[in-house]
Amino acid sequence: MRQASLAGLATLRLSTAEPAGVKPPGHWIHERIAQAEHYRPLSPLLWWLALNGPRKFLLADIAGPAAYRMVNSSNGDRPSAPGAMGSALDRLKQGSVSLAEMARWPGMSLERASRLLNGLYLSNSLMTTRAQTVVPRRDDASTGRGLFGWEAHAQQG
Repeated sequence: MRQASLAGLATLRLSTAEPAGVKPPGHWIHERIAQAEHYRPLSPLLWWLALNGPRKFLLADIAGPAAYRMVNSSNGDRPSAPGAMGSALDRLKQGSVSLAEMARWPGMSLERASRLLNGLYLSNSLMTTRAQTVVPRRDDASTGRGLFGWEAHAQQG
């Protein structure tokens, strides 16, 4: 997959998926585990697909009002990226930022920032902090219909 052209990756589509014929290393059904050289880590492929594949927007799991920060994955690996994306990784290690702020960094765009965040998420290197959207509401007191609103309104009239 890493040898595929960028044009080929841009049109990549999953046509079918079959259940695994073998079990992962360490599984209790020992006779169904293949030889170690037949296994490959999945996270490098997911990282590559996130940066170069067909998806240009954030995955639904991480989209919405949030702040993003890079953390080391559970196996201690740190993803690498070329150019401005590499600089963005360094900045994400230092603090949390929104997607919009990240898209304004030099050499970045909304698409590049989305791809980078998707890759971090899929490689287990992203910390997402959800932000509450605060919508100011008019409580009953300010409209004159609340417990004390009617008294204030009655005293004025």
